[in-house]
Parts: sequence; structure tokens; C-alpha cells
Amino acid sequence: ERCKSLKVPLIVESIDVLSFAEKEKRSIEESARMLRYRVFHKLRDLHSAQVIAVGHNADDQVEEFFLRAIRGSSRKSLSGMELQHGTVIRPLLHIHKQELIEYLEKNTIPWCLDSSNLERTYLRNRVRLDLLPLLKKDFNASIGKTILQNMDILREDERYLEANTVEAYQKCTIFDIESGEGAKGGQLNIRSELFVQYHPAIQRRIFEKCCWKMKSKASYEQICSLMELLDTGITGSEIHLSAGLRAEKNAGNIIFSRPLAP
Repeated sequence: ERCKSLKVPLIVESIDVLSFAEKEKRSIEESARMLRYRVFHKLRDLHSAQVIAVGHNADDQVEEFFLRAIRGSSRKSLSGMELQHGTVIRPLLHIHKQELIEYLEKNTIPWCLDSSNLERTYLRNRVRLDLLPLLKKDFNASIGKTILQNMDILREDERYLEANTVEAYQKCTIFDIESGEGAKGGQLNIRSELFVQYHPAIQRRIFEKCCWKMKSKASYEQICSLMELLDTGITGSEIHLSAGLRAEKNAGNIIFSRPLAP
């Protein structure tokens, strides 16, 4: 009815989330999010739209901080959602949910509550319904404001570290798509004599960037193993990472390659 009154086209699609979650061995929440965005991007291409606008607000940002902290996350992840990420924009990200509700009520705009938001089956709902009220009541009445301020600081720190990491990565790595013993995806070399000049915080991030470049998601433990390989590994020693990726230490390099298909 709202779209009709505004003369905005409405498209509704239904997706089999349960089958996808079972097949991919992912949670219902993660599966639903992935499939939602697949549809959004498909429709953006279909209609030649510039961006996808989603409705995340400041309260969602606070919830996201605790979700990521509970699950274990990097500084970048804890800095929260961006106003724009690629073709996705979040125009309501700095507005609190109560402000949005008050606006809707003031302008007599009907709105609805998704009943699944009240189900404690989902971790996000338990954070919203149980954890945050407890923190506000017993620890810090302004916990939302405090977390948002900390996220702003983390975001600025992250931008600074990422800029330094990109510069360091470009200086000390060489990517050769033709190298390797029948390698899939090429070979990436870190020049050790340059790499060791950087602070461990930058080194860890370079290792992570190398793994992403080679289409391998590195865990905390794997980054620690790479740091150990650099510091104490003898020439010829190697470690195996995810998706069939291998890191080997030689006289002057750490070599990332995938000699066998994963």
C-alpha cells in the first residue's frame, strides 16, 4: 500500500533459506543475509540502479558490535558497518530506532514489526532483548552511545592501519600468476628482508591480505602459525592453510602457492 501511494514499484521474492543453510552448512541468519543480498544485487543489475539502500540504524550498529565481539572478530570487523560498502548504502545508520518510530508516528506512516525479531532463538535477538537491557540497567545507562563512540575510534584507527598495510603490502610482495607447479591461482611471494622491517601489527595484516589474495580465509590460529614460520621456521618448512593454500619459507621469501587443487 505504501509503495502504491508513492508510485514506487514493489518486487517480492521468496527464497528457500533452509535448504541453502543445510547444503552450505551455515546458520539460518547468515544464509538469509547472503541470499537477500544476492537478490538485491540481481535486481540492481536488472534495473541498472546505482546503489542498494538498506535500513540498518544506529541500534543495529551497537548490536552488531556485540555480535562480532562474541563470535571473535578483528579490529576492522569491530569498527562496524560503513555508510557505504561497494554498491550498498545505509542512509539511516546514524539514526536511532526510536527516532525513526517517532518520525513515522508523527507523520502517520504505518509500520510493522517482524515477529521473528522477538524470538530468542537468534543470537542477535538475545543481544537486543537480554544483553543490552542488562548492560544499560546494571553497568552503563549510556552503553549504546559509548559503543558507537568506540566504534568511531576503531574505524579511524582501522583506516590508518589499512592505508599503511596497503603500502607495505605493495612494497614487499610479488604476485606471479604464471608461477608454480601447475599452481591454481598463481604464486605470491613475500620478500622477507623487507617484510621484517614492519611492526608485527602490519605483518599480521599483510599475511591476512596475502591469504585473501590467494582466495583463502585465514583464521587467527593460521596467522599465528605464519608469524611463527617467519620467526622460527627453518628453510624449506611449510604450513597448510585453508582451501588448499600452502605457505613455504625459503632463503629470502615466504611463498604462498596452491600446487594441488583443493
